[in-house]
Amino acid sequence: RRTKYAMRRGMPKPAISLSIDLLVTGHGCLATIAAIRSVGANPSSICSVPTDNYPLMQITPPPHFGGRCYSIRRFRRFRFPVERNQAILVSNETNIANGNAMPVNDPVSISQTPDSDFQINQKWDLYKREEHAIWSKLYARQMRTLKNRACLEHFRGLDLLDLNEGGIPDFRRINDKLEKLTGWTVITVPGLIPDREFYQHLANRRFVSGRFIRDADKLDYLPEPDIFHDVFGHVPLLTQPIFADYMQAYGRGGLRSMEFDAIKNMARLYWHTVEFGLINTPDGLRSYGAGIVSSKSESVFCLEARSPNRLHFDLERIMRTNYRYDDFQQNYFVIDSFEELMEATYQDFDPLYQRLPGLDELMPGDLLETDHVYFRGTQEYARAGGLEGLAEAV
Repeated sequence: RRTKYAMRRGMPKPAISLSIDLLVTGHGCLATIAAIRSVGANPSSICSVPTDNYPLMQITPPPHFGGRCYSIRRFRRFRFPVERNQAILVSNETNIANGNAMPVNDPVSISQTPDSDFQINQKWDLYKREEHAIWSKLYARQMRTLKNRACLEHFRGLDLLDLNEGGIPDFRRINDKLEKLTGWTVITVPGLIPDREFYQHLANRRFVSGRFIRDADKLDYLPEPDIFHDVFGHVPLLTQPIFADYMQAYGRGGLRSMEFDAIKNMARLYWHTVEFGLINTPDGLRSYGAGIVSSKSESVFCLEARSPNRLHFDLERIMRTNYRYDDFQQNYFVIDSFEELMEATYQDFDPLYQRLPGLDELMPGDLLETDHVYFRGTQEYARAGGLEGLAEAV
């Protein structure tokens, strides 16, 4: 900051230390290393601090440091739902701030240096038998839970890709099938990646997935989304042409939103559709959002609890609406079809971006007179404190 201040005012560059110590955890460490390498610096050492198990990374700036300023880019977090069966759940950001972060233990990811676009190799052959068993257990549990709750398109995608064939799926095998169906592929990333790279991957029909899978004794708690959420939750719908087109359009729209400082609004669209969307079917409401279909508890809550509101999809309203990232949603938005979703969002967002700053933001649980309400929730779960208040979803 001192260097940047001086350079802007034509002052001599102040003397600064030639090393920077960063305290980062888990996949955040890997993503940070990649971001630093992308601007030419080298992580000179990574060591473990036994007292808190945090990796400590020392960064040595590149030789051409003089005359340039570097910053660690902000990492996108909005797309990561958290499984919510844990009795008391605090957001990942709060955990890190309080020193309670749960680093993801995946030595195969940690051993790799991400490419400039943050890709790493899945190295499927290095998964342990225990990790494959966790996938199989989660898969069987969710298939029981999702019966008469998830949309048919999700089940079709699971069948088309044979996602329960031999434990954790090999992305090479998935991609052979998926690319023939809709032109999409699944790539491995170490964890959280910057907004621009995330949008660029989607715009080019590449879906990013973490490599690690949750621990056997923590099936219902995730500090970050694992391969089960990313693949079981997201990838099946990418076999469906209309949804595959929507996801690519979303990636292109995300890149465009960066020109208008509207990432926050695009994050809300992603959250309320791709992660936590519901759809009308001849058999009633069904879930299609990945954060729902990969969660045992929210699969039930979103459809059967009397607490949340269930409202019809409205693009502008959604882009104004904040969401819960630390608990069950208070509003769920419903589409009539994936065609409706595509048609509503396949437009020039420039007028919308210009209009949104002048509109009030909406809080989770808010209702408007203009809302098409399928079910007006009691909000009793949220008012009782949610999981943190040990509330019971009824």
